[in-house]
Amino acid sequence: MPDAEGIYDFCFEYAETQKEEPNLELKVLVLNINQGNNKELLEVCRTLREYMIFVDRIRLYTKTMELDAAAERAVDECIHEGVLSDFLRKN
Repeated sequence: MPDAEGIYDFCFEYAETQKEEPNLELKVLVLNINQGNNKELLEVCRTLREYMIFVDRIRLYTKTMELDAAAERAVDECIHEGVLSDFLRKN
């Protein structure tokens, strides 16, 4: 999976091995929504901004604790602060 922003083409290798047109070709626009990137997008899309905050906290906490504990702490804090709270409560 690409790790840089850009447009990527994906098509099944079946077409290459069978010398036919692919049954499915997919173009995907990949955007970096990590903290400090695509600020304009994150300003207008609350859900993406809150997801970035949530993921950033998990990354921060995994530096000092196990992943399960880091995720649980991030979930609890985000619910308390109203970050993805509806989604996190339901899931």
